[in-house]
Amino acid sequence: MQLRHMPAKTGYLWFCQGLWIFRINPIGFLMLIFLYILLVQVAFFFPELGLLFILIFTPGISLGFMAACRAALAQERPRLTLFIDSYRHYGSQTSKRLLGLGLIYTLAVLSISLITYLFIDFPVLALAITQQQAPSAEAMQQLYIAAIVVMVLYLPIMMVMWFAPLLIAWQHMSVIKALFFSWLACWHNRGAFMLYLILWAAALIVLPLAVDTLLLHFDLANIAGFIVTPYSIIMMAMLYCSFYATWKGCFQEITSHHDDVLPSP
Repeated sequence: MQLRHMPAKTGYLWFCQGLWIFRINPIGFLMLIFLYILLVQVAFFFPELGLLFILIFTPGISLGFMAACRAALAQERPRLTLFIDSYRHYGSQTSKRLLGLGLIYTLAVLSISLITYLFIDFPVLALAITQQQAPSAEAMQQLYIAAIVVMVLYLPIMMVMWFAPLLIAWQHMSVIKALFFSWLACWHNRGAFMLYLILWAAALIVLPLAVDTLLLHFDLANIAGFIVTPYSIIMMAMLYCSFYATWKGCFQEITSHHDDVLPSP
């Protein structure tokens, strides 16, 4: 495996390649997304334990989706058991490392939640959310503070976790080594990742908000859900597919196959 250093414009390439991978087998990828959404909804029935379950198994879920991308590129159908296969297909040592990685991720997310709680006034924010009226200036300030704190704290966690499950399963690295090389790959390609994240923020946040606002302006808010919800689900699947594009862009696998090569737009 060799680490690549890509120019900033590669972020646009990764974005386009994610759309291209999704087009290979849209039904298969959407079924995996629906399965993930179902798992999250079931977890919500057990507020504390369910959330911990999702966080701990996030690396395995991510690895399963990347395996689906690799299978699609090899003209194979992604299996719905890929999330489970992450813990039984790669051997007991890899399973233990993935679980250890999940525990680290869980502790990091819980730590962010605790630190965020210390920075913002949750009663004011909760009151603004539950009231059927425009939020006050104080509530908006608390919301902005919370968003900034979470973004600043989560960014380094995102960097160390981005490629870690793949490095553990596909490159047989230890947890610490995988976290380090994941951070190194993201840092060396920070320009490309910045453009990549901006494009996906525009596709997943800005565009749906613009459509929602436009429909509200024309008194068509009742149909917003029929447009924005399917769009968001499809774009979420494309986003996961683009994760694989970032892997192929940042790392050169020595055993890579010709049918695993992604196109340039």
